[in-house]
Amino acid sequence: MFWADRIADEFLASPRGKGKERLVLRDEKTMSGRVHVGSMRSVALHGALSEVLTERGVAHDFLYEVNDFDAFDSVPAYLDKEKFTPHLGKPLFAVPSPDDSAPNYAEYFAKEYCGVITASGFAPSFYRSSEKYRSGA
Repeated sequence: MFWADRIADEFLASPRGKGKERLVLRDEKTMSGRVHVGSMRSVALHGALSEVLTERGVAHDFLYEVNDFDAFDSVPAYLDKEKFTPHLGKPLFAVPSPDDSAPNYAEYFAKEYCGVITASGFAPSFYRSSEKYRSGA
């Protein structure tokens, strides 16, 4: 038995899983800089569970939050300290992009990471935390 099948079986048999019309698998990453390969671990775990639930016909949402609302709290060594230091304390979506390829700092780093997630075969619904906070959700 595949580990994801076992986890799905245990959850669906538990009081928390019984009788649910729709399940939610949710993950997130703060886009504070370059993302390392270890961050794919949680995406792969949730992605495999999503695939098992899909195969079983269990209604669920696989959500992935691009956390762009946290404060920019340090300037990574690979960026220009003089350019980015004035933006410390701002939400990541309000910090300028390192180049013109993205509208802001968080999107600059999210673009590559979300692309890797999708290229890996996982299909979460991506959303931005700033959108949720500003909408009141």
